[in-house]
Amino acid sequence: MKPVKAIIYNVGQEPQVVTMEMSLEAMKTIVGGYIEMASLGYGLALICNEEGHRLGLPVNRTINLNGQPILGNFFITRIDDEGECTDLTETDIAKFLV
Repeated sequence: MKPVKAIIYNVGQEPQVVTMEMSLEAMKTIVGGYIEMASLGYGLALICNEEGHRLGLPVNRTINLNGQPILGNFFITRIDDEGECTDLTETDIAKFLV
């Protein structure tokens, strides 16, 4: 599996641009459990912990995703037409590295 450029948002830390393996196990390790993928549009996706509310994970960012704040660690990457994770562009990174 080819490594992919993404931005990881760990609770209480500055976002980091990383190149990471996109296996299911690697994604689950980052978010701390089962993954949930939410489309951000334009080929971008946010991957977070599916059970963030039930587990009582802390608020990470105050932007709303489907009417809810984002809880726990998450990351943003691009998704191709086949649903596979691909590299963020430099434009993506400039937009989301805040």
